[in-house]
Amino acid sequence: GPKGDKIAFRHSNGMVFIRDTKTFSDLGNFDVHDHAEGGYRWDWKPTGETITVGGRGDLQLWDISSFKMTKRIPMAVGYLSWSKDGKYLAANAGKGSVSILDGAQYTKTATLKGHESGVRSMDWSPDGRHLAIGYNKGKVNLWNTTTWNSVHSFEIGWTPAVLSNEYSNAQAAQIKWSPKGDKLFWGKKIW
Repeated sequence: GPKGDKIAFRHSNGMVFIRDTKTFSDLGNFDVHDHAEGGYRWDWKPTGETITVGGRGDLQLWDISSFKMTKRIPMAVGYLSWSKDGKYLAANAGKGSVSILDGAQYTKTATLKGHESGVRSMDWSPDGRHLAIGYNKGKVNLWNTTTWNSVHSFEIGWTPAVLSNEYSNAQAAQIKWSPKGDKLFWGKKIW
């Protein structure tokens, strides 16, 4: 969890288990069976006891203190990522499109369209001023989180042949900011 006192993991049957990180004792679980087949993504909301789960048909918010679903929003989600302050949730809602939802009301505040290919990964800069989105075919866009305008875009130079080997898996598609926010890591390269 956001405080480092809980860890969440899922079983292939759609059950999500929460454990205490000091004792590793079981704190409870919940069933996201609607997303068990095929992929679903999840992320802790950094400002509380909520896990957000997104999949083919909806976005679910789960309260970890009660292990109950508190909200269900109809929208297909490929990838999702909370801003570090919990003010915004970025949810990939279609080919190359990312919806920015308000973190309190879960209403759409912006739609980012950066590339015709699918989104592979997203990460917020440590200061919250930028959202980096990595797309299929090696494109990366940096978005200003005040204006929601793209401020920089670059290609990482991968060819379709490279994308078809084992490096096209999520590991290579992972995009992360360095803790200071001065570097951006994509796959096995640093910019």
